[in-house]
Amino acid sequence: GDMDSKPFINAVWKYGEFLPEESPNVKDIIKYLVRYPRKNGLEDLKKCKWFLDELIEIREEIEKEGEQDACK
Repeated sequence: GDMDSKPFINAVWKYGEFLPEESPNVKDIIKYLVRYPRKNGLEDLKKCKWFLDELIEIREEIEKEGEQDACK
């Protein structure tokens, strides 16, 4: 079950050193990507994509704020 993937998800999350605002999305992306072949197939891939799209929006906002801070 999903309990088997939690140590893997946490190891990848720690290795990546993600920002706190990115962490929930990163964990869900990994979870749905790892489990899709054995659980919900395409539905899990779509969930993974949704969380990835959200992460991209978060990252764009972070980088935009960084550019604004650099201009000050």
